[in-house]
Amino acid sequence: MDRKKLVKKWTDRAKETLVGRTIVDVRYEKDENSECYGVMLKLDNGMWIYPMQDDEGNDVGSLHTNDWSLPVIPII
Repeated sequence: MDRKKLVKKWTDRAKETLVGRTIVDVRYEKDENSECYGVMLKLDNGMWIYPMQDDEGNDVGSLHTNDWSLPVIPII
């Protein structure tokens, strides 16, 4: 599959999953493979979303925003 089709496929899948959802809870959880705590977002359908360093889940990740008052939601 070429890159353009792959991007469209995953964009469509992410939209189907996330658009229209509401964040109903936020918390920090300790990553079981490191000493770091990462932010987790709970959606109104019960799904938890959390950033990871990579697709294999090797470490927690930070969230970057476009808001200058909170440009990064960091790992702790």
